[in-house]
Amino acid sequence: MTRSPSVRMNALANYLGQGVSTLVGIVFVPFYLKYLGAEAYGLVGFFVVLQLWLGLLDVGLSPMLNREVARARATAEGFTDFRRILRSVELIFAGIALATGLAMSAASPLIGAHWFKVQTLDPGQVSLCVALMGWMIGLRFFASIYRTALNGMEAQVSLNAINIVLALVKALGSLAVLKFVSPTPLAFFLFQLVVAVVEPVVLAWRSYQVFPATAMRIGLRFARAPLVAALPFGLSVAYTSVLWMLLSQLDRLLLSGLLPLTDYGYFSLVTALCGAVILAASPISSALIPRLTYLHSRGEIGPLVRLYRSATQLTAVVMIPMTGMVAVFGEELMYAWTGNLAAAQWAAPILFWYMVGIAFLTFTSYQYYLQYAFGDLRLNLRVSTVQAVLGAPLIAWSAYRYGAMGTALSTCAVQVVTFAAYPPVVQRRLVPGLYGAWMRQDLLPIAACALVTLAVLYGLGRHWVMGLGRLEIFLALSAMGLCVMAAAALGSSVLRAHLVRKPLPHA
Repeated sequence: MTRSPSVRMNALANYLGQGVSTLVGIVFVPFYLKYLGAEAYGLVGFFVVLQLWLGLLDVGLSPMLNREVARARATAEGFTDFRRILRSVELIFAGIALATGLAMSAASPLIGAHWFKVQTLDPGQVSLCVALMGWMIGLRFFASIYRTALNGMEAQVSLNAINIVLALVKALGSLAVLKFVSPTPLAFFLFQLVVAVVEPVVLAWRSYQVFPATAMRIGLRFARAPLVAALPFGLSVAYTSVLWMLLSQLDRLLLSGLLPLTDYGYFSLVTALCGAVILAASPISSALIPRLTYLHSRGEIGPLVRLYRSATQLTAVVMIPMTGMVAVFGEELMYAWTGNLAAAQWAAPILFWYMVGIAFLTFTSYQYYLQYAFGDLRLNLRVSTVQAVLGAPLIAWSAYRYGAMGTALSTCAVQVVTFAAYPPVVQRRLVPGLYGAWMRQDLLPIAACALVTLAVLYGLGRHWVMGLGRLEIFLALSAMGLCVMAAAALGSSVLRAHLVRKPLPHA
């Protein structure tokens, strides 16, 4: 049995790593817009969407691997079977990565010529960029094995150090290429491909350093038996992932072919900002999921519930103020970020509804974390199926009928309805008595404090903020955001206890 790292240290490392990576992505977007232009930046947005869709080829193996390494740590002899599973997953992922690169290369002329509404870019260069995307996606897909393994080992300090270095290399290197070599999408994607080759090598090296030694040599054999034993859980996660992609990424995929590529470049700014906001919650969840699984494997339900509730409050203190600020000050924030007033005015009303949806999605996701730890995803499968059957056609119809605003409204509606119906069912089934306390004590006080403060600040600031310079807008919004977050913290019993030096609930 391996020693358990600190959840707080891992969460801090995750916040630092995710914060730096997200900040790098946000800071460099205006430079990419400057050198590439909005139309070429639309290709970057399409690459992000394509990477997410092709991640479905995972077929649930990464979540299965995460759970298996957490289970292996909780037992005395768990790593022999885990290494067999890991080697089998490596062989499967290598084949999928190769097939992805070849398939995208073959399909790139058709995609470049018939999918995008190109106005000024060379169609031949667009097709070549699509082919490069395929190979990058394959390599990053293969690297995801080792990210999953390091996360399951709770080696998140090492993982985040690697992520920070890679993020800086990608951003600084891409900017240098665009500025000093060639300001074209082809040059951008060629450099990204070079980094994508290095990424799995570094992550694999660190993963094998972290794993405990085993006496058995694994070799290149495909271990069918342990993989088949673990696969039912992985397949249930895969099915859920397919349904989740239909809801979360269908709008992005459809709009890449419906909008002019310049407008899709603006929409990519919206999705980039949405992604950055969603990632603000991921450091806590990345540290939380392996520990919840570990505690459930040891039968420690009381500590599991305390940790779950504490994590909910900490997430609420971060996410409710953040989504609220971005929603109501979207135009100001977008202009301060990009310096492009046309992009800010186009994006602001769309951004509002996506932010509201993200706020509800954040806490709906906690139902998945609880079911994941208990190893019972049956209810999640049913709810995800209903969401996909009802929500995906609504989003598709909205995209074709009303464009980006339609997808924003329909996505928000799906998330609000799901949050109202789903958490009470999950929590009453797995941990009877949890739901009332979770809503009344962990969420509502924080939300009330944050939203009242946000309403006051919006009333005071909406008429003068946009008249400031870009830096002054950013500083003003940051100060307001900190005020809203401080108010939210006062609504958290966990943080109030910490302020008066009472012990935090912990596992």
